[in-house]
Amino acid sequence: VMLVGVLMILYVTFGGMLATTWIQIIKAILLLSGATFMAFMVMSHFGFSFENMFSSAVTAHTKHSAIMEPGGFVSDPWNAISLGLALMFGTAGLPHILMRFFTVSDAKEARKSVFYATGFIGYFYILTFIIGFGAITLLAMHPEFFKSGVKAIATFQDGNYSVVLEANATNIVNGVQTLVASDTNMSIIAGTKLLKGGDNMTAIHLANAVGGDMFLGFISAVAFATILAVVSGLTLSGASAISHDLYASVIGKGKVDEQTEMKASKIATIVLGILAIVLGIAFEKQNVAFMVGLAFAIAASVNFPILLLSIYWKNLTTKGAFVGGFVGLIAAIVIVIMGPTVWKDVLGNKEALIGLKNPAIISMSLTFIVTWIVSKIDSSARGEEDKAGFEAQFVRAQTGIGADSASAH
Repeated sequence: VMLVGVLMILYVTFGGMLATTWIQIIKAILLLSGATFMAFMVMSHFGFSFENMFSSAVTAHTKHSAIMEPGGFVSDPWNAISLGLALMFGTAGLPHILMRFFTVSDAKEARKSVFYATGFIGYFYILTFIIGFGAITLLAMHPEFFKSGVKAIATFQDGNYSVVLEANATNIVNGVQTLVASDTNMSIIAGTKLLKGGDNMTAIHLANAVGGDMFLGFISAVAFATILAVVSGLTLSGASAISHDLYASVIGKGKVDEQTEMKASKIATIVLGILAIVLGIAFEKQNVAFMVGLAFAIAASVNFPILLLSIYWKNLTTKGAFVGGFVGLIAAIVIVIMGPTVWKDVLGNKEALIGLKNPAIISMSLTFIVTWIVSKIDSSARGEEDKAGFEAQFVRAQTGIGADSASAH
């Protein structure tokens, strides 16, 4: 945590957008190369036959053929739809993604960047299918990658829970617990051995299985570069928001010179970096995965609707954008806190106040509705000015005519 945090501060403070861009380029090349080689080695193990790979995975997995069945989210369709909305539209509203458009010269180059990036991302996602199914079989052939404990699904009087048990080696066959134990309070349904380092280490262990120590080292370096690239982009985005949007535009009322704004950006970078290090160490043992979903939900509920309406709806006003975005933000945060992810899993309460894990389906809808209503009833002078300026803004957004070109990065 300390190492990544310090490197992140140095990269963003002294290198800015240029250094962050280069580390993201290098990370992307290494990640795509490593994943391609890993998928190739996995397929070579199965004679480049998808049929052999899938059949081996079905045999090795505790759920057997059930892993090939569709409809994993059918039991909870609202959460599935809400998650899909957050991931789809949240990506279009993430600040550290949007600011990448400032690194190209014009709208045409921005669209080309999106086209190429989407292609690379889609290619990588295809590789994950091969890597995932291959890991099911190949990791089961390496008992040294697993701990002695067993993660089992146990049924109690009031429901099913995931528990960790200690098991003798005789009870483990290819990573699967074969012994079914029971007592007066609990009966074990099924269980699998725990992977060393947790489930997030699957790709690391698979690299060792298919490529030995050298490839293991390469993938570990790629993982480190990926972490550094992501946090650097996030820090740069946060520092830019503080220095430009808050300090220069709000506090300085647009009268801050470029040199002072740059100094504020560097100070914000250091403060954000130190804060990230402290929080990372403080919450080392805590499950903060829900914050990823919350970030996507906020981006989908606040940023995306405002961006979409500002580009394509001529009646949007500043007041409507502010009120609608604020309502969506509060709704997303409240639903996540009162939902099962935080209220039950993190805070330890027996039942959640709201059954929805992903808030986007509600919070994003509220943002659109409130923004539309407030903009429609807004008859202020600023509102009329916003509506009158839509046509010029629309032409500039679609063609780039009249927009400022990229300067030094």
